[in-house]
Amino acid sequence: MLLPGGCLNCGSRPPVSSVIADGIMCFTIDVAKEMGIPVFLFRAVSASCFWAFYCIPKLIESGDLPIKEDDEMDRLVTGVTGLEKYLQLRDLPSFCRASDLSDRAFQVITSETQETHRANGLILNTFEDLEELALAQIRKHIPNLYAIRPLHAHL
Repeated sequence: MLLPGGCLNCGSRPPVSSVIADGIMCFTIDVAKEMGIPVFLFRAVSASCFWAFYCIPKLIESGDLPIKEDDEMDRLVTGVTGLEKYLQLRDLPSFCRASDLSDRAFQVITSETQETHRANGLILNTFEDLEELALAQIRKHIPNLYAIRPLHAHL
């Protein structure tokens, strides 16, 4: 972390009490922990989207991924616990359509999302009444979950 003067907790500034980092930049977890500062990851995606990302290993295990050229895109996805009755292949993000699971974007998002549980908490762009099913599933793995309402330019 670069700050003017190269000092994190010195001078006339109040001490840094926590870090809120972009949720796909999980290297910040190690940096903050090394400095003894709690780190919270923020993901601008919905809870359902984050939960689908978190379940990618299970999607591979269940055979939902990789998506094959002849797959019916209306088919329900079985590997995302709690959303089995709602989530269709077409709802998965475009990087999940990679036919090669060694695709760099696919690997980065998958591995970084799996590291989220190491942070002190996760902040998501949603609210309880909108995505209670996905939030309940995420809390089983990441108990310090904060739904901060939709972030919208018109609000």
